[in-house]
Amino acid sequence: MSRQSELLQEAMRHMPQGVAENYRYWGPDRTVFIQRAKGCELFDVDGKTYVDFRLGYGPVILGYGDERVDQAVIAQIQSGGTLTGFATELDTTVVQQIKALCPQIDKCALLTLALKR
Repeated sequence: MSRQSELLQEAMRHMPQGVAENYRYWGPDRTVFIQRAKGCELFDVDGKTYVDFRLGYGPVILGYGDERVDQAVIAQIQSGGTLTGFATELDTTVVQQIKALCPQIDKCALLTLALKR
C-alpha cells in the first residue's frame, strides 16, 4: 500500500472524501498528498514530483520557498508582527500600491472571505 493510500484511508475517517476541501479529492487512486514544495515543484509523500500549474491558486506566483519572499515575510514578522485584527500603517501602504497599479480604483477594502463548498 502506498503512503498516499494510507493517508487517504486515515483522512477518510475524519473528513468527507478524506480531504479538507472537495476539489482536492481526485478519486481513491489519484488523490495526491504533498509533502513539500520548492520553486514550481510539488513533491508527494511517495516521492513523485509535480509541476504546480495552480500556483497555490495565485498567491504562489513566485514559487514555493522563494528566498526573497521568505526573507520579506520573516522581516515583517520580526518588525511588525502578524495580523492583529486592528488597523495598521501597512494596510494603507498596501492599498496605495494596489491603487497605483489600478488607477481606476477609488477605494479598496482588504477582506477575507470564506465561501467554500
